[in-house]
Amino acid sequence: MAPRIGSPGVPAEGPPAVAQGRRWVWGVGIAAALFAAALLSQIVPRESAAPALPGSDDTQPDSGAPTAPPAPAVDGAAGGASGSGTTLRVPEASVAFGNLVYTLRGLSLVEGDPNPHLRVEVLLSNEGRTPVNFWDQTFRLVVDGVARQPESGLNEVVGGYAQQEGTIDFGLPPGASEATLRFVTGDQTADVPLDLTAVGGPTATVTTAQAEPVLGTELPLMLLDRADRAYLLTGLTRQRFVNVTRLAVTIRQDNRTSVTSYFGDGAVRLVVDGQAGAPFRSAARTVPGNTAAAVEFVFDAPPDIREVRLRLIDGEESRDVDLTLP
Repeated sequence: MAPRIGSPGVPAEGPPAVAQGRRWVWGVGIAAALFAAALLSQIVPRESAAPALPGSDDTQPDSGAPTAPPAPAVDGAAGGASGSGTTLRVPEASVAFGNLVYTLRGLSLVEGDPNPHLRVEVLLSNEGRTPVNFWDQTFRLVVDGVARQPESGLNEVVGGYAQQEGTIDFGLPPGASEATLRFVTGDQTADVPLDLTAVGGPTATVTTAQAEPVLGTELPLMLLDRADRAYLLTGLTRQRFVNVTRLAVTIRQDNRTSVTSYFGDGAVRLVVDGQAGAPFRSAARTVPGNTAAAVEFVFDAPPDIREVRLRLIDGEESRDVDLTLP
């Protein structure tokens, strides 16, 4: 006999049991959704949209790219100095060490903590082909007999045949009214006196010393006249630096033979106080037969020199020519 509905072990209704299971599943789903919503409400976004800058169009879509913060303003050089300071009168001063020429371009007193600072602006001209350091090590400030090193941290490299400006910062003792700016290269030094009370703009000329012709010398001047070669002085200029007088001597060789000759720095010397010195810069060249070529020889002499002797050498023969510098 078939079991009747309602007998033990037989469910009374099939569909109601399924409905109860569905209600249980729905309850679990609703609870999970509520739990997820609660978690999401506690999450803080990593980034929020940046506020529009004043004057910008905030209707434009956000690109999503981060905006770098503005760089902090730099008020002065290192060592506690700040502000533009008081401009001092700049002495006309250029210093030369071979191919390196330093020209003073600016001076200013800057308030510091606790003492004021002297800010010095210098132009370095590298007249050679080799890169050189442009750094604090070249400069000292002598105040009351004490040589002070810079606090600016200048450390650059200037390429050959290039120029670059730099700023050097020195701490000053209270009440300092005068100082000496010292340039140092190897065992060579050059001093420039500074008046720290001379308020005002730059002098009429703060450019690098210019070459000027040496007047009173008739050119061309025959230096050596031989059957095979002749040498003529065709140019003579002078540059006045704080530490040296720079003479640029241009000599032309006339090669009267059919054989190529050599013309280099071994052919010329500058005699000062009995001492013969070689040029620190020249451009040697060959001179083909029956042609002529000129070479410039550059010498450094003491800054106050007035009498020099130019010596020309060709093999075993030489000739001295005395020159007066007005």
